[in-house]
Amino acid sequence: MNIMKINWFKSKFLPKIRKKIANLSKKVDKKSVLNCFRARMFLFSVAVFVLPFLVSLDQVSKPSFPVSDERKPLETIWVVATAYSSEVAQTDDTPCIPADGYDLCAHYDEYGEGNTIATNFLPLGAQVKIPELYGEKVFIVHDRMNKRYGQGRIDIWMPSRAEAKAFGVKRLKIEYYGGSRWRIVSN
Repeated sequence: MNIMKINWFKSKFLPKIRKKIANLSKKVDKKSVLNCFRARMFLFSVAVFVLPFLVSLDQVSKPSFPVSDERKPLETIWVVATAYSSEVAQTDDTPCIPADGYDLCAHYDEYGEGNTIATNFLPLGAQVKIPELYGEKVFIVHDRMNKRYGQGRIDIWMPSRAEAKAFGVKRLKIEYYGGSRWRIVSN
């Protein structure tokens, strides 16, 4: 009895199903199937790779590297502090360019303040704070002093000679935060 039902099904419905499949295969070509597949893969890629990255950007609140405000000083050093300005009489023939190639005058024009000290006992690029005079302001060692001044002395850059003279000579405590040597590569 089961064989009769199967034969009846084959004779009655199978030709209709085959016709429908043939009609569908005429309508759907390989190119449209491939384009549909590509579109789905693109959406999948965006969902898996891009969206999680965009969500994680919202959670970033501060840089992962230490900022000098958050670090403790490596060393506290007593120094004799003087000041200098960008004049040929106090520097070499390029008064705005210190030992490491940084442009002091351009920095002052842009920010309205100096951030440079000259010293012989700290590496170029070292970060220093002078809390007694400047609080939390960070100075960078960009310049060197004449060898006759030796060790234990710093020279703070001032925009004018009058300000440098008014600063005078002071004995101060500085906080040394480290830093690395860097130089501007010129071609």
